[in-house]
Amino acid sequence: MNHYDPVTLSRFVFEDILIYAERYAIGRMTYAPHDVCKIINTRLHDLTDNTLKVIRDDIERETERGNLGSPSIDAPLWRQTYANITEEISKRSIK
Repeated sequence: MNHYDPVTLSRFVFEDILIYAERYAIGRMTYAPHDVCKIINTRLHDLTDNTLKVIRDDIERETERGNLGSPSIDAPLWRQTYANITEEISKRSIK
């Protein structure tokens, strides 16, 4: 097995792991926020409404607490991710 062998996860497991990753990464000043936000933003259309709302609510809560990590590096990533999630939820409610 090498580093690039694919791993298959159910949607349920993938979304749970993504929420765990988001909750770990938010507020940290490491590479983790960038990686987690990238996955969230590139998979928005694949995520269930519930997962989007959980992540949106987590980001909103940490925004209110002032806990988005570095104000110049991490916080803008989380704010953009929040905006992207909000837009995706809005698009879905129109359909």
